Amino acid sequence: MNIDWIILGLECKTNENGLSNVVYKIHWKCIASQTLNEITYSSEICRPITISSPDPGNFTIYESLTKEQIVSWITGALGTQGTQEVYNYLQNNLNEQINPTIVYLEPPFEN
Repeated sequence: MNIDWIILGLECKTNENGLSNVVYKIHWKCIASQTLNEITYSSEICRPITISSPDPGNFTIYESLTKEQIVSWITGALGTQGTQEVYNYLQNNLNEQINPTIVYLEPPFEN
């Protein structure tokens, strides 16, 4: 399973404790994909998450933020268990696509 975190947007406080553009909410999407027999299956989950206030002594200005840093904030806020729940949801969804347990069938007769 390949995982890609997408940062959709960042909500910022214009001023907090003398700091500018302080991220407090991250809108994210996590996409999983898996290729099997030349068919690529994908699953995604999308949510916002609120993060705690930054340490002024370890603050990164908005223009210097990186995707890796933002993803670490997301996984940190989710915690180990929450992050694993995201991955489990994605994997279960991929498994259902690859080996469906529910299918939609047309009636075997004419209406």
